[in-house]
Amino acid sequence: MDQKPRSDDQNNAANGDRVKDSNLVDPGRIGQGSQQNESEQPRQQTKANEDDAHILRQLFGGLKAYEWVSIVLQFLLFGVGVAYAFYAAKQWDAMRKALEKTDTAIEQTQQALELNRRALDLNRRQTVAAETSANAANASVNIAGASLESSAKSFQVDQRPYLIAGTPQFNPPGPIVNQSVTIRIGFQNVGKSAAIRIRGFRHLALRQGNDSSPDDADDAGRIIIDGFFADARHLIEHPGAHDVAPGASLYIDGRDLPPLSAAQILSIQRGNASIYFVGGVDYLDSFKIKHTTEFCEAYTGLDLTTWRFCPTHNTIR
Repeated sequence: MDQKPRSDDQNNAANGDRVKDSNLVDPGRIGQGSQQNESEQPRQQTKANEDDAHILRQLFGGLKAYEWVSIVLQFLLFGVGVAYAFYAAKQWDAMRKALEKTDTAIEQTQQALELNRRALDLNRRQTVAAETSANAANASVNIAGASLESSAKSFQVDQRPYLIAGTPQFNPPGPIVNQSVTIRIGFQNVGKSAAIRIRGFRHLALRQGNDSSPDDADDAGRIIIDGFFADARHLIEHPGAHDVAPGASLYIDGRDLPPLSAAQILSIQRGNASIYFVGGVDYLDSFKIKHTTEFCEAYTGLDLTTWRFCPTHNTIR
């Protein structure tokens, strides 16, 4: 029986029915599929384990004992190396931190040293300034002290006593044959304050010869005059204390010359001999400073009032 060819719409409808039939699942078949999957999972895991064991047997099954020991040792060495690397890393990190702390401490120390240096420099400058100021103050004090001392000395010089020796006089007048000679000399205080604790010394001496006059005194004559003063220092006229007020006078007598013969007096009158009267006074001022007035005069010729000054020892100091 002839069949007519199907049209495209018929074919599509038949295909659709088959698709629907294929999408329909039998519940019994679904349960059987899940049970098969669950029973196959342990078998697959067991097969995987057997495969792994087979691989291990292939890798290590033929190893000998010393090879196992070598492998174990290598693992141990690897573990030691890892542990040492970890320990070294820790140590290096600790050292790095310690170095950082050390660098910080060094930097702080340097800063402290710099501060100390600046402080020392400041102290040095202050010390130099203080020393300069002290030197200036000391110089001012010295200047003031010198000025004060100069003023004090000027005041002392201005206020001190001055004893001036007068002209010697024979007492009685003139040398008399075979009689003792007494000569008096006065000292007047021309200063502004009293001369206190006065001690006088004097000496009379006869010097003969054409050069006996002090006007002709050479070096030898000066030495002779110095000898007269040395003798005068042993002849104290006033061993006690005496005070002389400003404007007042004090007298001392020289009487230690032996009596003169007629020939000696004639030599004096002719200028061939001279009578020397030397001496002086020591005294204190109100500041307890010692002063001395010395005199040295000689008589020769006929004029009893004419006395010649010696070239030395006529001083006030």
